Amino acid sequence: MEITFRKYQPSDKKAFIRFTEENREYLMTVDDENLLTIEKGYGKVYAEDYLKKAKDSGGEVLIAETGGRLVGCGVGTIRLLTDKEKLRYNTENYKMGIISDLFVSEECRHHGVGSKLIHEFEKFFKEKGCKYSRMEVFGKNEKAHELYTYLGYGEYAEDLYKRI
Repeated sequence: MEITFRKYQPSDKKAFIRFTEENREYLMTVDDENLLTIEKGYGKVYAEDYLKKAKDSGGEVLIAETGGRLVGCGVGTIRLLTDKEKLRYNTENYKMGIISDLFVSEECRHHGVGSKLIHEFEKFFKEKGCKYSRMEVFGKNEKAHELYTYLGYGEYAEDLYKRI
């Protein structure tokens, strides 16, 4: 399977909205606490939010395609420190790229698309002077955890929760 990667283009909007919705629908299947939902308009609102965050941070939304068909995407943002945060973090090391909302269409999973998308983001982040690449992943998404660990990502901080 020949996969090519490129920056998001306005003509990708419909597919990107669909991927945003499909990603959420998948996450809902692994959410055993039933905290996630998807309401009417979710895809459009969140797709626009992802595009804005990427643009405002100097990041990118990357698209994976094969044979002219879009098969995956991801959102990459550049995390810069605020003046307040500079008081508590090492500013020489902290510039990092953050990969979020990585999605590969079901029929193309287990063909290396996700791994290749991640490598494309890592190259982009290096070009932007980032020293680290961070993944955002839903805690219950075990398949994603396995992939990211395999690619060398490890835990640094973790959110824990408890029903009360």
